[in-house]
Amino acid sequence: MTNLDKITVFLDTSVLLPAFVSHRKGYTLPLYMNDTESARFTFEKCIYESYMAFRGVGGKKPSEGRGDWANRFLKNKNDPKSLDKLASKFHGDSMEYAFFWANNIQSVIPANYDEAMSQLEQQRGFFEILCDDFWRMLVENNITILWYSQVFSDNNTWIEKLGLRPSNLVSPALLDGFVRATVIPSEDFENVFAASRINTDIFLTDDNQLIRCSWSLGTNSSPSAGSFCRSDEYETKKQEYLV
Repeated sequence: MTNLDKITVFLDTSVLLPAFVSHRKGYTLPLYMNDTESARFTFEKCIYESYMAFRGVGGKKPSEGRGDWANRFLKNKNDPKSLDKLASKFHGDSMEYAFFWANNIQSVIPANYDEAMSQLEQQRGFFEILCDDFWRMLVENNITILWYSQVFSDNNTWIEKLGLRPSNLVSPALLDGFVRATVIPSEDFENVFAASRINTDIFLTDDNQLIRCSWSLGTNSSPSAGSFCRSDEYETKKQEYLV
């Protein structure tokens, strides 16, 4: 069965993160992660948003729940601490210092570490391991990543190589019109545009605000307003494409 014969499903950050919790605990993943009747995709930005969630950095919409994801789900001894906790423990509650040392700890020669720097370096290592495990989950479940360099390119050969049919209605050349025609929030726009480039059948998200705003896409686009659903509605939505 080729991708053209399968249901095309786009996985938003808000459904990847709960699946990652199950992945880390060794639980059975939700069907939308490994359904053999679907071709599953996500966008590069969703990966970066997940990385930020690991650090306790959320998006512009508190309802997405990414800002406190780390404090809710990273409680193992070898899990990285959120940046606000690192700020409290090592930086006198200064988030600016926490942001600085999240990256620049690697520029310090290990021989010059004091105890605090050693712990910050360890935290950086825990973060890298977590990011690698997230990647492993995507690879193990055959989730294809759509890259910025592809999605915003006028060349459609990458879509054909994925075994999909390019959309004639959406391209970077028509981006301005696409923006004007919808009310998709700016922080979600790139994900929706990526999904549109591959004619997504189902856009899976637990972001209720995005689902409401998707109605501005109308009925003739792909994804359309009817393509958007929550993760717990996946099997019901899938049946609409199998009949």
